[in-house]
Amino acid sequence: MKCAACGHENRRSAKVCAKCGAGLKSAPRTPGMAVAHGLIWAAAICISVTVASLLFYRVYYWVAAWQMENYYQRNGVLEPSVEETVLDSGLVGHSIAFFGEDGDHIFIQELRKSYQISGGLVRLDIPDSYWFSSQFSSNPQDVETAESAIVTLTPILYTEKGDQRALPLLTMEIEPPQSPLTMITPEGDFEQVNTSTYLLSFQVVPGSTVLVGNDDVTDVVNFEGLVEVNIEVYPQGDNPVSILVSTPNHKQTRMDVNLYRPYQDINLEPSLTVPKTTNLKTVKITGKVDPTAFLSVDTPYEEGSIILDDDGSFSFNAIMQTIGNNTVTFRASQEGKTDSVVSVVVYYVPSLNTYSRSAWAMDYPALSQYYEIWNGRVFRCDGVIVDVWVEDEEQTMIMDVSEEEGQHQYLVLTNLSSIGTPEIGSKYTAWADVSGHEFYADKDCPKLICRYMSLASS
Repeated sequence: MKCAACGHENRRSAKVCAKCGAGLKSAPRTPGMAVAHGLIWAAAICISVTVASLLFYRVYYWVAAWQMENYYQRNGVLEPSVEETVLDSGLVGHSIAFFGEDGDHIFIQELRKSYQISGGLVRLDIPDSYWFSSQFSSNPQDVETAESAIVTLTPILYTEKGDQRALPLLTMEIEPPQSPLTMITPEGDFEQVNTSTYLLSFQVVPGSTVLVGNDDVTDVVNFEGLVEVNIEVYPQGDNPVSILVSTPNHKQTRMDVNLYRPYQDINLEPSLTVPKTTNLKTVKITGKVDPTAFLSVDTPYEEGSIILDDDGSFSFNAIMQTIGNNTVTFRASQEGKTDSVVSVVVYYVPSLNTYSRSAWAMDYPALSQYYEIWNGRVFRCDGVIVDVWVEDEEQTMIMDVSEEEGQHQYLVLTNLSSIGTPEIGSKYTAWADVSGHEFYADKDCPKLICRYMSLASS
């Protein structure tokens, strides 16, 4: 600091001049400097508070998460599991499993219920619709507009010894469920039909309101939730049908089905009673046709079996040529009009007695070589099931028909028998017809369709 009396430059903190002893005066602080210093201090304080808040937030929730994660291990109890499920009622829900000692109870405050632990656990199966109902809340959300419901459960453990222990909160995010709807016929949203009426069949949850087109068919929903409605189908191409299902505390589900019936110049349709499966070599096909038209059959049938009545009712005996699906085609012709052509598919499998009588004894080397020539030939297959899987709703089995240990002779079998799922490692007898080949375990194996199957006799 410079002395005003002698001009000597002193230290900034000096009160008197070191040279002349005159008193020193500090330079006055300008208002701008004071404001600047104030702003700097204010900014520093704000930054410090913000950083401290963030640190506190992170530490608090880290500690809470750590406590939640380690609580069950510290207390020797398994952490509860939560998984989505479909309940026996057909409703979508969540299954919550609490683990503990037999005889203890879990009380859920929000459900106002106590559940006893047995076999080491207690399982709560709760439909998702519950969280959107007045049972759970006196002011439930509108399920049609809600994006989700955040559900927090407060479980309390009561031991047989009388101890009470609050367990960590359990939080779930539940999406609004759709009204259950399972199509039976048709299986999807499209089917080509040849008849003037079609039996629309689907499954809903009992208590649902159901509309088919503009008709309320709620009264035909049976106690199992099955709905069957006859739909008129016109030979105009597309016949759209809409299904609307409203289940309480669920979002509405809409399904649009197209029943396609080709345009016809001449009326021709099979009866609804035409069988879809048969064990007989011949099948009687019946229906209605324009009485003024000429009826002919394009696929094999018994000569002389075509009968046409004056009212247009007709019948003929179709011959089943192959095991499996057989397409039967017939047509109506009339001068000046386009032929009307109809095809129906009949699944044919001879009875086990007839089918097994035509079976060849297994010759694996020859079958592996001539499977293309022997397509459709029936074989008796005796062996051990070594693998089973399902893909696209089709079950495939691998049977080892080798008689010598260590020499694997694999058959790939498509299971169409009455046996649901064979037991791996067990020996079975299968009657099957050749359909081609498929690779398994890096080997090119014969592939057959198994129509009948039974456990091998010991």
